[in-house]
Amino acid sequence: MRQALRQNWSTVQTQRQRQASQRRRSGLGVSIALPGGRQSAFTTIFGRPEVDLRVNGQANINAGFNYRKSDQQVAFSGRAAQLDPDFKQDLRLGITGTIGDKLRVNVNWDTNNQFDYQNQLRLEYTGYEDEIIQRIEAGNVMLQTPSQLIRGGQSLFGIKAQLQLGGLQLTTVASQQEGQSNSLTISGGAQTTTFDLQPTDYDDGRHFFLAYYFRNWWEDALSDPPNIRVANGFERITEIEVWKLVYPVRDDENVRQVVAIVDLGEPEELLTLADAYTRDDAGALPDNRNDRYDDTPGGEVDTYLRNGQANAAAYLKDQRGLSEDDFQIGRFKRLEPGRDYTYDEVLGYISLTQRLQENEALAVAFRYRAGGRIYQVGDFSSETGGAGGGQDEDRLVLKLLRPSQLRQPSPATGYNPAVWYLELRNLYRLPGRGINPEDFELEIYYQPPGKTARSS
Repeated sequence: MRQALRQNWSTVQTQRQRQASQRRRSGLGVSIALPGGRQSAFTTIFGRPEVDLRVNGQANINAGFNYRKSDQQVAFSGRAAQLDPDFKQDLRLGITGTIGDKLRVNVNWDTNNQFDYQNQLRLEYTGYEDEIIQRIEAGNVMLQTPSQLIRGGQSLFGIKAQLQLGGLQLTTVASQQEGQSNSLTISGGAQTTTFDLQPTDYDDGRHFFLAYYFRNWWEDALSDPPNIRVANGFERITEIEVWKLVYPVRDDENVRQVVAIVDLGEPEELLTLADAYTRDDAGALPDNRNDRYDDTPGGEVDTYLRNGQANAAAYLKDQRGLSEDDFQIGRFKRLEPGRDYTYDEVLGYISLTQRLQENEALAVAFRYRAGGRIYQVGDFSSETGGAGGGQDEDRLVLKLLRPSQLRQPSPATGYNPAVWYLELRNLYRLPGRGINPEDFELEIYYQPPGKTARSS
């Protein structure tokens, strides 16, 4: 009997030591017995005068700076070096325990979770059987109803309370719904979907005119569908190269030094007249020989723009009066036709497969046929310099369609950038696939100020 008793005490001691060791490894534990006993205000609200919480988790904080120094940085910000903060924080936190015997705490938070609803924060207050407050939940709650006529809710974040007054039971929820439910209508094996688009919901940053001629002739070209009207002997685009600004700088066989100018190939008065690029009678066919830049051998294009050693930015600002929105200098990558973009050879616009980011610029070179002759705008990569992307190589001179930092026109200040009008802003993306034109219905609503909307 004495041997069995000693063995029993030894087993209990080993278990207690193991539990204490696990608590030490799992995190911080807090266990407090509050003074006052059953007569304290704490006991009236939370029941038993004890607090028992277990906290475990991990926090990783990485702080530093990213310093970059490059000659090409001058083309973007005017500074040769750039210092950016680099900060990253990962937090995993778990809190479980009780406050008294009425309130339970359950927190499971991880900043690496892909969705917000995976982070759980839940406080449960459970009253005694004879109390009015039966249950209060805060954080991630769920509403269940016994009736099929009133739907419950899941993925709710808020407060839920269950009260009881004699035979009356009351359940209330005040929350925001972090999930959503959708209903689909299937008719004849096809899905019917209704969607609304505002005029400002156009497909932004993907469609661009190649020149102001194509922008100003757009309405007349599509005035007789399905025929497309052309003017000034224009026939079609025969060849095109599309280039996108590369940032940060990287080595690639399809990367070249580029000077892109908005009025390249355009009539000389484009930037001298305030409305030259928006007038209905404007829009002559673009051509390298029609602009104000001397493109003869040894001319200013060779001296200031194509020559890798020349300060092209200073020349364009000081001698040509261009603003920062009118040109872009840097390393551009040539895009692949069919994979990165498509273009309409008659209407004269390109469509990118991916939307341009705010810090990306777009430029082009193209050839077209008009009156039986071939005309060209910009330099093609096979004609000028090498393909190594080095500092001393000849730059390509291209037509700018969008700079890296495009500002909107401001009538109050008179600011009206010419490049703003080269983006096509009346194409809209439909949120669906496999749309049959025969089953497509379009309703256009116009709402005058202070009146109800009218359909047409």
